[in-house]
This record gives sequence, structure tokens and C-alpha cells, in this order.
Amino acid sequence: EEGVSVEKTTTLQMKNNLKPGLRSVVEVRDRKERDASIRESDVIGGVRLEKDVNPKTTVYVGQQATISRDEGTPLNNKSTLGVVTQINDKLAANLEGFTGNLGGGGSVGLDSNINNKTHLYSRFTADVDRTSGRTHAATFGGDYQINDKTNFYSERQFLGSARDSSTADVYGVKYSPDQQRI
Repeated sequence: EEGVSVEKTTTLQMKNNLKPGLRSVVEVRDRKERDASIRESDVIGGVRLEKDVNPKTTVYVGQQATISRDEGTPLNNKSTLGVVTQINDKLAANLEGFTGNLGGGGSVGLDSNINNKTHLYSRFTADVDRTSGRTHAATFGGDYQINDKTNFYSERQFLGSARDSSTADVYGVKYSPDQQRI
């Protein structure tokens, strides 16, 4: 169907507590995008270090690198610096800046823990991408804890650039096995 784009993404993420107040996140993502004019596929790897600077504020630095890609898919290496601060017991704000070989940009967002099982979030991201120019995205989503190991999440993204605009719906399941099994 003309005008329809399908992107399939599989992500594997591992979080580690290195010591009190210091965590690492390692992630590998496989992405395939197809529409009438685009056929892209890549595998991205990333590492992020998070440091609690006080009980309410965490800073983080991250690096992602393209592990493999199809011939027509651009490299997507990126460095990120961000901060998350707890405003009150239910609301947190985050601010992030990034730069990479596709361009640079930033995002701002709010996260809210509605109750012990429901989490809602919103983000606004603006960047300059060398493949599509100035772009922006507004994302609204949430996740719900099904049990102590499984969460269901969904989000809606409103994407725009000088060339076009679109919406995307994302759904998924997060599963966290016991640390003793890893």
C-alpha cells in the first residue's frame, strides 16, 4: 500500500548495578524498515552509564555504534548526555542532548508513576538529521506491570519534518528474567 511504512525492531537490553548509585545499560537493537522507497536494515549496539548525583537526580552518558547495516542504510553512531530529576514522588523531568554522524539534537520529557503498576511518559525530540533534515517527534506512552517480571507497553509518536509527517504506534512486552538465571 502506498504511503505505508513498516518498521520492525527487536531489542535486547541488560541493566547492571555496578555499585550503589552507579549503573550500566547495554543494548543491542535490530531494525528493519520497508516502504515503497526505503529499504533499511541495521544492528545498533549501545552502552550507557548512569550516576546518581543525589537522591533525586541522575546523570547519564551513552554511546551507540552501528554494528552492521545494509548498503543503503546510513551509519547511526551517537553520543548522548542527559539528566533525570525527580520533581515529586510521582513526577520526574528529563533533559537530553545528543550528537552523531547523522546530526545532533535534544529531548525534554516528563515521566509519571500513576501507581505501583502504571507508568506514563511524554517526550519532545528535535534534531537535525542529515538524511531527512530538521525533524521533530512528540511521543506519548505508558507501560503496565502484568507481574513481577513482565510489563506491557504502548506509545504513539507524532513525527514531522520539512518533507512529511506521520504517526507511529508502538506496542511491546518487556520481560525481565531473574538475575540468578543470567
